[in-house]
Amino acid sequence: MTEDLRIIKTIRDIQIGFIELLQTKSFDKITVNDICKTSLVGRSTFYHHYTDKYDLLERMIQEQVDIFDQLLFNRMQEIDQDRLLIELYDGLNKDTRVIITLLKIPLEKGSLKSFYLKSLKKYFSKIAPQLNLKVPDDFLGDFYANSALTSIIWSLKNGHQDEIAEFMNDLVRKLIR
Repeated sequence: MTEDLRIIKTIRDIQIGFIELLQTKSFDKITVNDICKTSLVGRSTFYHHYTDKYDLLERMIQEQVDIFDQLLFNRMQEIDQDRLLIELYDGLNKDTRVIITLLKIPLEKGSLKSFYLKSLKKYFSKIAPQLNLKVPDDFLGDFYANSALTSIIWSLKNGHQDEIAEFMNDLVRKLIR
């Protein structure tokens, strides 16, 4: 069963309004009232879809994590790992503004960055044992995840750059020789 188009548009409007507010205000300073005014929805409509602003944030983060995980899963099904970063950039590019904005929100736990790192570490942990390197697999996972995420974020902020992906691929190839 498909969801009502009005609901889809309302949720989209709330999320767009929230991202707009985050361009000028910190998350802590934003109120549900601010979100409703910017989104042109009533408070009861907001509360029909979300418990509070934290629920809105958590769901938006989860949506981005699901997209990221699906992109990684799709890459795991293919042999050509050299295209991983390029495909991640391409897959995330349509939501650049949302991703960059959500990455800026400092959270104790459950930040978008921490979820992305966890996904990348999980992805690399499946590859690391096959490499037979003399360093611990968890070190390699941390190194790869942080390096890959840095290059992804940099490319989202500065525009897609094949050179960055190629540099990262060369780095990984040198690591596994």
